[in-house]
Amino acid sequence: MTNEGRMIRAWRVLAVWVPALAACLRGAPDRGARVREACLALGGLWPKVGQTCSFRYDLFPVDICDALSALQGTDGQASVGVVRRVGDRAVKTVLPGMAAQAAADFAVLRLIARVVGWWPVVRRARLREMVAQLDTTFTRELDLRYEGALQAAMRTQLHGRHGLYVPKVYAVTADRLEMEYIEGRDLSEVLRRPVGRRARRHARRLLFALLRMIWEDNRFHGDLHPGNVRVMPDGRLALLDFGVVGITEGDFLRHFRRFLQALDTQDWRWAAKQFLYLQRDFVPRTTVGRVLKARTLARVEDQLTQVIAQWAFATSVPQLPFHVRSLNALTQRMVAVTARAGAHLNAAWLAIQRALQALERILAVCWPDVDYLRVARQYLREAQCRQPSAWMTQLQDVLEMASDYLDTLTNQGVQIAV
Repeated sequence: MTNEGRMIRAWRVLAVWVPALAACLRGAPDRGARVREACLALGGLWPKVGQTCSFRYDLFPVDICDALSALQGTDGQASVGVVRRVGDRAVKTVLPGMAAQAAADFAVLRLIARVVGWWPVVRRARLREMVAQLDTTFTRELDLRYEGALQAAMRTQLHGRHGLYVPKVYAVTADRLEMEYIEGRDLSEVLRRPVGRRARRHARRLLFALLRMIWEDNRFHGDLHPGNVRVMPDGRLALLDFGVVGITEGDFLRHFRRFLQALDTQDWRWAAKQFLYLQRDFVPRTTVGRVLKARTLARVEDQLTQVIAQWAFATSVPQLPFHVRSLNALTQRMVAVTARAGAHLNAAWLAIQRALQALERILAVCWPDVDYLRVARQYLREAQCRQPSAWMTQLQDVLEMASDYLDTLTNQGVQIAV
């Protein structure tokens, strides 16, 4: 793209975004729809920016996030490449001029971040950091070698497990990825017809597989929308498009496991504590005592406990609408509570939230009466059976829980005599 082309692109981006941002600043009732339409009108990286912001309920107003969540269904418009069939292979190539267009768009995005940096929401959002993260993510998606390596790793990880299939990778360069072509129908096509027991089995398999990928494999597909799942002729499910893959490890994985275990045992307060621990990577430890002081922390914990208990009751009542019982509803309410106390979401939690939000588009149609607590309970039982040394893991968890409790007392100023 020439300098003149970059200038034209920059002016077009500004012409589209200035009215949308003005609508946001003055609190227009249709501001969410305007932001969404701006993302769609510009194409390129902007639909992905909207998708990323759609689950940041800790940063943006609920109406804007809800409007942007509709972008999760614009899969083709949010793609950086095009896939075509060549014999028995599928060939993915990067769209011409996408890299130059992305560079011009990011220049404008950085300018917007500086101009609106005075807005309290923007200061709290750390918009410049978000732009830098988006730049890194989008640059990786433009390099198909990164996606090819992730797809090969996921194929090895899922081989013979979960009832899922990952296409073989034959050759890959920076702008071209050759892989096995998968016969069958996209799940998005299947969902257009009346949903039966088979679709319900597909949804159940995907949900349990995602939990297993997060919990046991520590690497998971981060964008399980219907267009990225194909039903093969033999009934197996094939996963496509590995441009977004999440990784769970370390302290985050330990606390996320405890969060699920707390849901299983219906210990809502312990679940609230674990969710607060999941926020600590985003809030520097030096500010935890200042932002979430002892009294504030206790108040936030009480509110989270109430939110989780209310959701647990709702998810066990299949007659209630799916959007009331969904995991996205729980996350949205929990994030709203912690955001008011100044906490930010952990990056790994955001990746899991995106994967669950995409998967719930399938669950809402194929398994609308899903009981998440029953699913968590059943999955944990199966996971324990797959771990021959489960009692050692439980003992380690008890010791780690005791250590966390002592750290909490220390942060609250309690002196411990030894």
